Amino acid sequence: MGNLEQKAPVFKVIVDELSSQIRARHFAPGSSLPSENELSERYSVSRFSVRKALSILESDGLIMRQAGVGSIVCELSGGIALKKPLNIAISGPFSDPYSSGVINEMFYSGIVYESARAACSTENARLIQTSVEEFIAKKGEGVDAFFCISRKEANSSWQQLNEIASSGKPVIFINRITDLSHIAYVAVDYELESRRAAEFLLRIGKKNIGLVTVECQYADLVRSHGFKLAHEGRAQAVCSCLISGDSVGALEKLEQFIELERPDALFVTSFRLFSYALLARRNLRRQDISIFCFDKLEKNTYRENVMYVDMPLWDMTQHAFQYMVQACRSNDPVPILRQLYACDFILDSNFR
Repeated sequence: MGNLEQKAPVFKVIVDELSSQIRARHFAPGSSLPSENELSERYSVSRFSVRKALSILESDGLIMRQAGVGSIVCELSGGIALKKPLNIAISGPFSDPYSSGVINEMFYSGIVYESARAACSTENARLIQTSVEEFIAKKGEGVDAFFCISRKEANSSWQQLNEIASSGKPVIFINRITDLSHIAYVAVDYELESRRAAEFLLRIGKKNIGLVTVECQYADLVRSHGFKLAHEGRAQAVCSCLISGDSVGALEKLEQFIELERPDALFVTSFRLFSYALLARRNLRRQDISIFCFDKLEKNTYRENVMYVDMPLWDMTQHAFQYMVQACRSNDPVPILRQLYACDFILDSNFR
């Protein structure tokens, strides 16, 4: 047993022999392999070589290593190794003071979760809901990768996530762009897409577009900036209305804004502000005011002179999970995924 062929790396010899024994049911599913010390003595090699061999067997789906337990033999299907089971943590959802948690989940988080669940069902993976704070507190223990639907985390949290990712545990953001070296992302370029949408409105003859937004929200700030970039060099200054969390006061403020500024279109930076714009327009009998919303709207609801953004959330999530699975199961380093996506602009039949 201890005499290895010199031509092959010692860890490869261990992999080949143990793999053959597992497939031949010499080790039954659910049983334990010999300990690292036992394998090291059996093959007369270092524990480093043993660990490398066990890592390959785990990546091949033949064993599952558990701290304090050892290497457990996995079930095979027709002699073929099942994929290594993965625990994928996903953050959220969290309701915010500007919208219904149910609506927020339906139009954003809900799509992401459904896509994530679909991806897990084909990858022998389990989806675990957690929070950014909990993931950081446990330093990623118990999960293989973290999918972050980032909301309002402080920069310090992002730095901590980057530190965890640097240890080899994949962390990926959806719809947040970062230059942190170890964090992956799939995202819509909010600034670019907002600028494109505003430029479209200007091209079709909208001369006085009112910006409806909130302060201190990442997505709204970036989208507002893109909107303003589209107006650079134009004689007319941007008119904007900042909405607070007070629903009654917010509606009154927006109605006063419309009466004062007389906009021919409203550029609404997120779904939570759309209902205010819609109600204000109805109360003032100004159906001629077009509304653009930088979020997906429910089908057959309030489609009256409305344009909205349809972000490819399903495809983005699928791409993110493919990356995480590859990063978790590959024996070789996987390049960190940083992918930007374009949006579709949807116009209702009465948009003018």
